[in-house]
Amino acid sequence: MKSKSLTLGLVLTALCCLAALPAAGQNLVINGSFENPAIIPLGNDANLESLIGWTTSYAGGVNLGGNAVYSGPPLIGFNALDGNQFVLFNGGGTPAIASLSQTISTTVGEIYELSFYVGHIGSGGGNMAVEAELADSLGNIFSTITGTATLLGEQWNSTPTTLSFTAPTSNVTLHLVDASTGDISASDVVLDEVSITPTSVPEPCTAFFGIALCGLSVLRRRRNA
Repeated sequence: MKSKSLTLGLVLTALCCLAALPAAGQNLVINGSFENPAIIPLGNDANLESLIGWTTSYAGGVNLGGNAVYSGPPLIGFNALDGNQFVLFNGGGTPAIASLSQTISTTVGEIYELSFYVGHIGSGGGNMAVEAELADSLGNIFSTITGTATLLGEQWNSTPTTLSFTAPTSNVTLHLVDASTGDISASDVVLDEVSITPTSVPEPCTAFFGIALCGLSVLRRRRNA
């Protein structure tokens, strides 16, 4: 009787462990497509500081300038990849210093994938790019990747910039920084569809679930004996 109760307890605990984890493919980023708040009427822009879920930074106290959320078209004749809105850095030739950040709750040891799209607006050249930095709960950056706009003109990259990482702490902060260089006076970098999704169940939970299943198997064999 005790073994039956213990086995059932293990199974229930394992199920609770798995239920507490975010489902694979679930985006943990809040407002990753920059749709909130909605900009009305369509085609206007809004201050980046109004973005729900995101913290904004402008190094050196430089004015917000052209760093904004756009809901084009018709303002600049450029469509968002997901929904109606997207972020534009360096609008009007302002310095490439703006950044967005958001802290995500994670499970230590679980593998996640960061994904985001960048694009190019304008007739100029320059190296239009957004750098993503991932920091642990102590603020230590443990992984970076740069998404560079590969197509000139008014275009999004055809594929996202992606990075797989293992969470070192119970929360991770994502920093998205305008990393454009060169002649940026006639070009801007745009950002949309940011996501962080879990891709695996952490090993301790997997192992515990396996132990519970073994216990259930033993209990069945005893019943059939």
